Amino acid sequence: MHDDDKKVDHDKKENHDKKEEHDKKTDHEKKVNHEKKESKHESAKKEHVEHHAHKHKSVKKENKLDWWKILTFVFGALFILSLAINMSSCEKQTPDNGGTTTTPPTNAPTATGGDIKITLLNDARCSDCDARAQQVISQLKNVFPQVEIVEVDYSDAEGEALFKSANVKTLPAFLFDKEAQADSSYSQVAQYVEPAGEYTSLRVGSEYDPTKEVCGNGKDDTGDGLVDCASPDCSGVWECVEKADKPIVELFVMSHCPYGTQMEKGILPVAQLLGDKIDFQLKFVNYAMHEQKEIDEQMNQYCIDKEYPDKLLDYLECFLGTTAGSAAEGKACMEELELDTDAIASCVSDADAEFGISADYDDKSKWKGQFPPFNLHDADNQKYGVRGSPSLRINGAEPSAGRDAKSLLSAICFAFSDQPEECEEEIDVGAPTPGFGWEAAPAGAAPSAAAGCGA
Repeated sequence: MHDDDKKVDHDKKENHDKKEEHDKKTDHEKKVNHEKKESKHESAKKEHVEHHAHKHKSVKKENKLDWWKILTFVFGALFILSLAINMSSCEKQTPDNGGTTTTPPTNAPTATGGDIKITLLNDARCSDCDARAQQVISQLKNVFPQVEIVEVDYSDAEGEALFKSANVKTLPAFLFDKEAQADSSYSQVAQYVEPAGEYTSLRVGSEYDPTKEVCGNGKDDTGDGLVDCASPDCSGVWECVEKADKPIVELFVMSHCPYGTQMEKGILPVAQLLGDKIDFQLKFVNYAMHEQKEIDEQMNQYCIDKEYPDKLLDYLECFLGTTAGSAAEGKACMEELELDTDAIASCVSDADAEFGISADYDDKSKWKGQFPPFNLHDADNQKYGVRGSPSLRINGAEPSAGRDAKSLLSAICFAFSDQPEECEEEIDVGAPTPGFGWEAAPAGAAPSAAAGCGA
């Protein structure tokens, strides 16, 4: 029995060892299978990440391409817009003894190449035209770095013949001949030109007509026997303004146009200095661009001038010094000056009924594009051809003046038959800035007379 017991024990042990070995083998196979699954999962995950990254990169590239197209279009639009703005303020016929200039903008797009020839047809008799032409040339050089400008003057036989053959109406004119049109760089301005005989002409908003009398140069430019201001061509031209014992100064603005408030701040100390020696009239452009707040404020100012004419300048000084020209700030200015707000409100109601301000606002068929009419001074707007804010007329003529007090005083004093002693005084209040507040521009800065609100 003892030997049999040993044999049984041996068999049990052998079976146990076999089971242990089988379990180990099974565990190993499970581990291997698990690792394979893990590996497949990691591979799939990696592929997903790489695919997502590739997709993201493609989208990013496409977006970059879209933005490039958009920016290209915008820069192209800005280029011609800057040219049009620079030329839009070209003065009427004036002799070569004055004129205003503006600083050319620097936001035009740049390009490489541009070995192109452009003919500039101009007139040396126009005091403003050369400065305006130089502004356009500076823009063209940004687009055509190698551009060659060939200048031709209208007073020469060649220039007059070119003026007629190209069917040009105003100067300066920038003309592209056939060779220039064939240049690859021409495509950058092709959409901004118009036919001009054998040429194309860049649209730059010029206004000078060389076929009319040049006012103030002492010559009969048209051959009709009428020299300078005797010619009907010079009617309304500043050099030929009719002098008066008491000049009429009419300033057309929009109450919330930053350039309108800029000129108001420039002319206010002049009006205060000259007092009743001038007839200063604040008027409003016949449409409003700055929402209901502008309509309400202009109605208030109209009624302050009507009910308290001796307080208008004081009110403007307060209102222009506010932070934003809000209704609350305007009311505070009225209260500070002890104006009867009920009387002003009653006047506003009457004026609204008389001129149909609210009715026109509600009837969008009467709007001028996207802006409501404001017809308190519509007849005067029509009379002078006022198109935007600010617009200044002195004795019915548009002066050659900036927006600072010094140049405005000089312009108004020019319109006196006999200048008063106030015209000899120095006004040094600094150049006004656009918008509200009485902060002056940096020393030496001259406010541009070109920027404005409206057409």
